[in-house]
Amino acid sequence: MMIQKKRHIGMTLVEIMLVLSIATLLVIWSFRQYQTYRLDADVRRVKYNVDMIMESMYYYYRANCLGRVNPTTGILVPGTLNPSNTTTNPLSSSTFPINILTDLFTPGYLPANIPAFVPLVDSSAANSYGYVAQFNLVTSTRSLCTSANCATSAPAGTVVDWNIQVAVSMKDKTASSEQGYLQLLQGNCLSSLNGWIVTPCTGGTGSGEYVVFERSPSRVAERLKSNFQMYLPAIQQFNNMYSTYNDIHLLSTGGKVPGSGGVGTTQQYFLCNS
Repeated sequence: MMIQKKRHIGMTLVEIMLVLSIATLLVIWSFRQYQTYRLDADVRRVKYNVDMIMESMYYYYRANCLGRVNPTTGILVPGTLNPSNTTTNPLSSSTFPINILTDLFTPGYLPANIPAFVPLVDSSAANSYGYVAQFNLVTSTRSLCTSANCATSAPAGTVVDWNIQVAVSMKDKTASSEQGYLQLLQGNCLSSLNGWIVTPCTGGTGSGEYVVFERSPSRVAERLKSNFQMYLPAIQQFNNMYSTYNDIHLLSTGGKVPGSGGVGTTQQYFLCNS
């Protein structure tokens, strides 16, 4: 007589635990992959927003570094960044704040408003969803040679330029996370909000809850393939010679332009990267 063994239908406890372990590992791996993908997407979104704001500020700069001629009167109406504008008086401070909504979006320099929600960004901060825009003043003295081989020189006016700065307020404000954001976003430094402006970079990585990006208008123009900025020194010299007072006058007045009675009283400014 043969004894038949009972066959167990189903899975043993060991098999169930093995399957659960594999499933758990797959879930953990998938979640980490999703987190990496989401972080990468958020970083790209923030960079895109910064680039978009910088491009709009470049167009604002083009319109306001000098100004526009009134077609009726033929008189130059100084732009907001022009030193002769007595309303904005831009040279009174080393920074010129820009309201992203009213100065960029409403006039049409910014084609679309900044999206309100990016998980990395503290959208409740600053004046536009966590982004702060401003121009940083950069001045230097333009000198002309007064002897052979330029052994001696004399001032012939002040070159006025504005660097474009965009700062982003990060949601995680711990020091280690801020340094990580700075590396991920490839910003210039970390800084903090001071009133309506974010303190510009002064060297080093800095500290603060804002990641700062700073570019010269010519760098932004290069990315846009704009011919507004003149890069060649010979072209710049030509523009200076024929769009400002002649060099002989500037040398004789120490960089002043004619005032009342033809006397040099007002500082000669070279604008718009001229």
